Amino acid sequence: MVINLEPVFNNEGLFVPIDYTMDLASLSHSGTNPLSAPVRIFGSIKNTAGVVNLDALISFEYFAACDRCMKSTSKKYELPITYTITRTPVNDENKDDEYIFTEDMKLQLEDVISENIILNLPNKFLCDEDCKGLCPMCGHDLNTSQCNCKEPIDPRLLGLLQFLE
Repeated sequence: MVINLEPVFNNEGLFVPIDYTMDLASLSHSGTNPLSAPVRIFGSIKNTAGVVNLDALISFEYFAACDRCMKSTSKKYELPITYTITRTPVNDENKDDEYIFTEDMKLQLEDVISENIILNLPNKFLCDEDCKGLCPMCGHDLNTSQCNCKEPIDPRLLGLLQFLE
């Protein structure tokens, strides 16, 4: 979605609502496509006292296998974003993340949304914060019950174990 910002820049107090659905099913993250449901964007672009701001909320559901137990699961995320849109480049290196520079007064909303989602996707996706994962010996799901596997013995300590027996 391309938003023409010329009327917003030229009319102080102008308010442009955003209610947009975006398909990011082809987005690849950690070898999977975790965004199979549409991404929703709600917000506005407004000119307040000559300053143009984008305020929006990105809602999406992340579908993936748990990194510990491999159970297929999903979580809903809501990501608020706020940017000041400028027609001139901002020289302050610490403020780059807060500004969007648009020379032609057009905003590619998909680019802004995709970038924010990618930067905020989880590095480790867990079905539950207390997920115990799988047994490294037999692969049993430790969230359901304990397995009967014994801890492996370090081969360097086998001689000591035989001595103690």
